Amino acid sequence: MPPNQNSACIPLKTADSHQFELYIKQSDQSDSPVMLLFPALGVKASFYDPLAATLSAAGYHVAWFDHRGLGSSSLRPKRGVDYGYETILNQDYPLVVDAVKKEFPDQALFFMGHSLGAQLSAIYAAKKRLKIQGLIHVAAGTPYYKNWKGRERLRLMLASVIFPVFSIAFGYFPGHLLKFAGKQSKTLMLDWARTVRSGNYRPKGTRQSYEKVMIRTEIPILSFTFPRDFFAPPQAAEHLSLKYGPGSKMTHLHFPPEKMPHGQINHFNWVKEADFLLPSLEKWLNSIHIFSN
Repeated sequence: MPPNQNSACIPLKTADSHQFELYIKQSDQSDSPVMLLFPALGVKASFYDPLAATLSAAGYHVAWFDHRGLGSSSLRPKRGVDYGYETILNQDYPLVVDAVKKEFPDQALFFMGHSLGAQLSAIYAAKKRLKIQGLIHVAAGTPYYKNWKGRERLRLMLASVIFPVFSIAFGYFPGHLLKFAGKQSKTLMLDWARTVRSGNYRPKGTRQSYEKVMIRTEIPILSFTFPRDFFAPPQAAEHLSLKYGPGSKMTHLHFPPEKMPHGQINHFNWVKEADFLLPSLEKWLNSIHIFSN
C-alpha cells in the first residue's frame, strides 16, 4: 500500500495466533461511507491497492486485508497448517470488522466483496446480524456447477472431485501446480468443492447449511457482473441472490459489452480499472439514501 498521510496499517492477531494487517485509506471527506474490501480466493491484499486508490479518490474511505495464507498473513498453507471457511468467519473477520468500526465509528459501512470474498462476507454479515448499510458484490456468484453449461460445467465438476483428492494427498491444495488459486489450505478447498457440487454453503465445522442464515439478510445488495468473466457469469450471481431474504433489495447490474471500458475486462483486472463502476455505485447509494458526497 503506498504510504501517505491518509493511510494506515493496523496489525491484527487472532485468538489462534494468526497475525495479519488491515490497511486503511481515508478519504478527505470524513463523513463518507466506508468500503471494506473482502478479497477473492488466492488474491493478495496488495492487488487491491489500485481499487482502494480509485475509491478513495471518489470520496470513500477504504479498508482491506489479506485472507489467511496470503500477503501479510503469518501463515502459509502446507501439511499441518489447515483452516477453512469457518476459521476465517470465526477468527479473522470479527477482528477486521471490529477494527474498521473502531477506526470509523460514525460512518456508513459497506462490505465490498470480490468473488469468494463476497460470498464469505455475506455469510458473516448474516451470521452476526451486523448493522451495516449494504453488501456490494463484484464478479461474485456461487460456484455451483449447474450455473455453467457444456464443457465449462464438466470442468467445474471435475475440479470439485480432483481438487479434494490433491488436497488430501498433499495435505494442502497445490494450486501453484494446478494453475488455480495458488497454494491453499486443505479444508478451505474442500469447503469450496462442496459448494461447487451442491450449490450450498455448509463448510466443515458447522452443523447447519448457511442458507438458513443468509435468507434472513435484509440489507440492500448491489451485484456487478461482467461479460468476459468465466468465474462469475450472470447465472452464478443470480443463484447467489436467491439465497437472500425478500427484504434484501437486490440490485444486479450486468454490464453488456458496449458498456465496458474495453473488451478485455475480466474476473480480476477490473480491480485496476474500476472507474467505470463508480457512476452505478453512486446511483445505487443515492437510491438507498446513502450519499458519498
